[in-house]
Amino acid sequence: MITKQLSRRKFLAMSAVVPALLSQAGLAKLYGASGKIPVGLELFSVRETLKGDQDATLRAVAKMGYQCVEFYAPYFDWTEAQAKQTRKLLDDLGMKCYSTHNSAAYFSKENLPRAKNLNLILGSKYLVMASSDPKTTLQQWRELADAQRPRHLRRKAGRRERSAGSRCG
Repeated sequence: MITKQLSRRKFLAMSAVVPALLSQAGLAKLYGASGKIPVGLELFSVRETLKGDQDATLRAVAKMGYQCVEFYAPYFDWTEAQAKQTRKLLDDLGMKCYSTHNSAAYFSKENLPRAKNLNLILGSKYLVMASSDPKTTLQQWRELADAQRPRHLRRKAGRRERSAGSRCG
């Protein structure tokens, strides 16, 4: 058996290259062949303007060069027609909605189906929980994560959400 000595210097050099190659492959898979990460804006930061004229605000955001947006809680009150109209405007502007920022109440058994449906219409892949009651222990965080469904159903439900094109977190 032939063994070749690997110096510390060569090992470190090779170790530095591997993550770079993996990250490039990961970026290409997530964001297309160019590997460019789109620049987005959480619309909560322009909430007052958004309340006044949503379409004009989205047009202004696109004109500034943003490629994606994240809607926040008020989207939940939209009708499906409003969500479809907003999606059409985003498509016309060349923008995407990758996620929405949601209150903890939207993750309840009663509200989650509606939130997921509106997110799918918008093209959003992720439903992000904006905040919850303060948690100070790991156990409290686990309880929050487990609150939506029994443990034995979580894996199946997660697969259903992913197959439907959305994820919660």
